[in-house]
Amino acid sequence: YGHVRGKGFRSIALPDDVVEVVEHVFLTETPIRKQVSVQIGHEIRQNEIYGAPVVGDHGRWLGVVLVIHDVTELMRLEQIRKDFVANVSHELRTPITSIKGFSETLLDGAYKDEAMLLSFLEIIYKESDRIQILVQELLELSKIEQHGFSVDITETSLRDIVINAADLTGAKLEEKNMEFAVDMPNDVIVAGDPNRLMQVFTNLIANAINYSLENTTVTIR
Repeated sequence: YGHVRGKGFRSIALPDDVVEVVEHVFLTETPIRKQVSVQIGHEIRQNEIYGAPVVGDHGRWLGVVLVIHDVTELMRLEQIRKDFVANVSHELRTPITSIKGFSETLLDGAYKDEAMLLSFLEIIYKESDRIQILVQELLELSKIEQHGFSVDITETSLRDIVINAADLTGAKLEEKNMEFAVDMPNDVIVAGDPNRLMQVFTNLIANAINYSLENTTVTIR
């Protein structure tokens, strides 16, 4: 820091946003908190700057102190959280809208047709099941955040994991008249947590089914 000691703050090539913070404190003699973007090389970092006046005895002006925190990672995590909440809201909206729509149709008189009644009730049951799974996943995430994420590492067969995950999602497959194409000539043994890996593969396969057209094939390779 020797090359900047004793120099005026305007002469040491500070970013414009930082200069503005210093000038604000000089002019108003009040603290200020501001978020600024600073380019370092090819990377843009997000920083929170807190500036405050330093006043000595009898109101003697001594200068300005700046405290700068790099909040880039915090902002990235906050964006991930916002995206997650938005995605969950979207995922919940679909089955809720479906349940509400079919319930209203039944209340409007469709319940008198027994075949339609049973068909609609089955749909409502399946959609409520989707909501239950989403809520369970949220509770699982909340548990991880509160108590930390832990894994029990053991030698695990990926073939067994994939087969079990496929069995669990088989009902979804049949609903859309889809098929699995499995290409696993050899088993792979990994050091991993069977339960966590099961969650991963079940979600991956369920997503493949949910976001594919009916009468198509999900390939597991």
